[in-house]
Parts: sequence; C-alpha cells; structure tokens
Amino acid sequence: MNKKKVLVLAPHTDDAEIGCGGTISFLKRNDYEIYIAAFSSAADSLPSHMSKDTLANEYLVSADRMEVVTPEKYLYNYPVRIFKDHRQEILDILIGLRNDIRPNIVLLPATSDFHQDHQVISEEGIRAFKNSTILGYELPWN
Repeated sequence: MNKKKVLVLAPHTDDAEIGCGGTISFLKRNDYEIYIAAFSSAADSLPSHMSKDTLANEYLVSADRMEVVTPEKYLYNYPVRIFKDHRQEILDILIGLRNDIRPNIVLLPATSDFHQDHQVISEEGIRAFKNSTILGYELPWN
C-alpha cells in the first residue's frame, strides 16, 4: 500500500515547525510521508557574526528529526521579504512539486497571514494545489 503524502510549504526554514509542527508529528505517527519545501533560509536576516548557513543547517537537522523525505532537495534560497518579485518562479516550483510528489494534503500559511512572503506562498500554493486538500496553518505573530 502506498503511504499518503503531505507537503508542507514553508516560506522560511522555521515556519513548518512553528506553524504546524504538532500536525506534522500527528501525521507522521499515522504513517504519512512528510515533505517540506522551504523557500528561504533567511540568511540575509542573520546578524553579521553568524554563519549564513545557520538556519539552513538547523532546518536540515529539524527535518531529519521529523523524518522528512529528502529535505535538502526542497530547500530554495529566495531573499526574504521580496517573494512577490519571484512569484512566477515560485508558482513554477510549486507546480513541479505537485507533479513530483503528488501530495494528498498540502499545508501552507493561512490566507490571513500578513507577512508578505507568507502571502505569496499561500496564494501561489492555493493556485498550484487547487484540486488538493489544503490546510492553512497560523504562526503566532502573524
């Protein structure tokens, strides 16, 4: 029997865990295969004394602990706060993810999220996965 697949769309490398970590854990315990696509490691937002790959490395460690499928394959490096300038590229990636993974469920930022990057992932995610089950997750500060 094929496992059911869940794709989590995370604008930044920490959004999946913060926004829907409990749901990911629940689904994993219920034998779902979990994929996370993170669109930015927010490297430019880090203080100058920190290595630029800090958040990407933390994401990979976290994904490994959650037993996410090939997280490094779905880590992109868009600059923070200007996803809107890359909207079409992001939509193309999402369509590729849809065709590659064929998820049963897609988790993405809620449509009420006001962070500009989260809005792009939410809107383009809905566009790309309009024929799928889509659930929105909330982040405490958005």
